[in-house]
Amino acid sequence: MPLPALATIFLLATLGTLAFYDSVLGRPELAVLMTVVMVVVAFLFVAVATYIAGLVGSSNSPVSGMTICGLLVASGILMALGIRGQSAILASLSVAGVVCCATCTAGDIAQDLKTGLLVRATPAKQQWMEIVGVIVPAFFLAPALSLLHHAYGIGTDAPGALRAPQAVLFASLVSGFFGDAGLPWGMVGIGIGIGIGLLVINWILARSGVRFRAHIMPVAVGIYLPVSLDVPILLGGILLYFTHRKRTSVGAAHDSGVLFGSGLIAGEAVMGILLAIPMCLKPGLLPDLSGGAPLSLGLFVLLLAGYAVVTLRPPRPDAS
Repeated sequence: MPLPALATIFLLATLGTLAFYDSVLGRPELAVLMTVVMVVVAFLFVAVATYIAGLVGSSNSPVSGMTICGLLVASGILMALGIRGQSAILASLSVAGVVCCATCTAGDIAQDLKTGLLVRATPAKQQWMEIVGVIVPAFFLAPALSLLHHAYGIGTDAPGALRAPQAVLFASLVSGFFGDAGLPWGMVGIGIGIGIGLLVINWILARSGVRFRAHIMPVAVGIYLPVSLDVPILLGGILLYFTHRKRTSVGAAHDSGVLFGSGLIAGEAVMGILLAIPMCLKPGLLPDLSGGAPLSLGLFVLLLAGYAVVTLRPPRPDAS
């Protein structure tokens, strides 16, 4: 894409964000300040997200960590300026939200452009369609989130609610900074100590030539995710380990298990939205399966077995 077109789109997006901040905060001077902070922080973390996408892919990009950093930067500036209360909470979360969207989109676009390079696509056409791909979903995401919140509840303690651990973490941080709630600094200190300890252990393992590593990110994810998510992740990792030991000659590009697992993730999200529609239109229409633990466990075992069968199946003759 030509640079004038990119500059025009960037200017329009920045002005649109400024207008959004002004409508949410109701303070033009604070909206301008948060827009500047957002542009600087997003610029830095977009570069980080793009680099990480080239190393490990966008699905493994630590978007939550970068969003927390953006939240801390915005909160620190507001606290230094003596701004408190609801406006400070909204301002810091608004910056973090845009930074999160920017980093997620950057990693996705980096992978798309690399894929286009491999299949010899036209970069300019890809870039224009990436812009369309950002604009069009914006009209569907807010209604979908509202639908999910009314059907299940997001970040609440109600039975069957969507836990949203990342959002709850962000809310706890800003409430501790600017609200009446205090931050559990003791737990924060314990987390810092665990992180330093894991770094030391990982360094010792690396110097000893041991293949096993004590990585911080999986431990951190396992701590703040609920057990209902930790257990499937653990079982999936164990199953992946044993199935890949049986098929060491199959590359990632021909691994049908990756496609099967990706389909499960996307299918679960789509089914959650589809089931939320009748739940909102007519409460009680769907049967209550809250007591169907044996049925859920049986279906989960079938999914694990299906994953193992698909992964261990020999590749098609044309896969190479």
